[in-house]
Amino acid sequence: MPELDACMHAGGLCFGLANPIANIILNAVGLLHHLHDQEEGFPPLPTQRPFGTRGCADIATRSLLGLRGFMAVYFRYLGHTDGCRYLYLASQDLRLAIALVHHDRFSPHSQSQQRPLLPDGGNLRAALRVAALDANHPFPDVLARFMTAQYPFRPALSCPGQAAGGGAAAHHPPRHL
Repeated sequence: MPELDACMHAGGLCFGLANPIANIILNAVGLLHHLHDQEEGFPPLPTQRPFGTRGCADIATRSLLGLRGFMAVYFRYLGHTDGCRYLYLASQDLRLAIALVHHDRFSPHSQSQQRPLLPDGGNLRAALRVAALDANHPFPDVLARFMTAQYPFRPALSCPGQAAGGGAAAHHPPRHL
């Protein structure tokens, strides 16, 4: 799918609420889905060089800029160096970095100070939007909405036949999932 390759370069960034690799895939597929829904209203994505070492380095650099921007906005009292330290300790896993900050900065005995990740009055969405802007994502609002959407729980494999490759996912391209 060449259009997924373009989405991977433009919007496949490692920040979000899943692990970094899953976030890259989710962000690329989310951008692809958005572009297919809104084909007429938006300009096409810029053409990118073939996916290789330089493409991966670009995604990694932009992702790191976005992660730093997220930490600065979500934790306004946290300095740049401390934010980078938490990201390093969490292996760039944003959800784990947030948990580390909460564990380190808030007393474990005071439940009133510990804040849940969602809902948080829009702070998470705003921080993700700033992270997407810092990382030059083509549609930062789309990324923020996609990563903070709360979907009803539905088991991924509802019948044994899907586990063997006979499920709906085997017959549809990623934009239809």
